[in-house]
Amino acid sequence: MKIIVRTVAGIALLIVVGGAGLYLYLTPEKLRDLVVPRLSATLERKVGLESISLSLFAGVNAVAEGVSIQERDGFGPKPFISASRMKIAISILPLITGEGELGAVTLPFQSSTSS
Repeated sequence: MKIIVRTVAGIALLIVVGGAGLYLYLTPEKLRDLVVPRLSATLERKVGLESISLSLFAGVNAVAEGVSIQERDGFGPKPFISASRMKIAISILPLITGEGELGAVTLPFQSSTSS
């Protein structure tokens, strides 16, 4: 019984220390440097974020506030997409090797009607 308790306690400690390490390593500046160039390259559009932070709820995610994705050149000055919030999944193993890989990007659904 003691072995099980120690094992569970060790795993819990490892998760807490790992989470704290991620918060210390992935500062908002590092997150911005990781996310913005990859999104811009993938979308072939300029991406702007007002702020970005790390979230460890339900996986490792970057949560961006004030998101603006610009139209491609020649399509006008209005943004292609503007969102108050966006969640971006971050893969951990590539991050350890220094490669940083983004997963799913989630935008909240907002219904609007025109009068």
